[in-house]
Amino acid sequence: MLTIEIAHRIDKPYLLKAMARLLKHVRDSSQDEYLLRLTNDYIEKSAQWIEKILESDESSAYVAKNDGAPVGNIVGTMTRLFIQQCAIEKIGLIAHCWVEQEWRMNRIAAKLVRPIERWFKEHSIQYYRCPVLARKY
Repeated sequence: MLTIEIAHRIDKPYLLKAMARLLKHVRDSSQDEYLLRLTNDYIEKSAQWIEKILESDESSAYVAKNDGAPVGNIVGTMTRLFIQQCAIEKIGLIAHCWVEQEWRMNRIAAKLVRPIERWFKEHSIQYYRCPVLARKY
């Protein structure tokens, strides 16, 4: 049975593994110069970032689990707009969303987005950004 749960410290090893898989996938499948230049210390830096995510009131993370085993996750954060003069003080950002390959095409990413959207709404975030990297067919 698939469940979507808020991420806790016990989920940190999976979050780190998922981040490493996402970054490797993006680096290996991209022609973007920025992504091609990811340094090999991204795993260490990702561990620090995940720790901040789990501790911060400005972010939230959820894990999709099938019978208790993680199969995907999502991270949302609140951030300032790059246009400082804008009346909107903060927006949401879906910073990371990963679904294990064997679980894709099951609408798990869509199910992960729902609690992040609720979390944004609870924090009076009216808009959010969601950068997407879709699979090339």
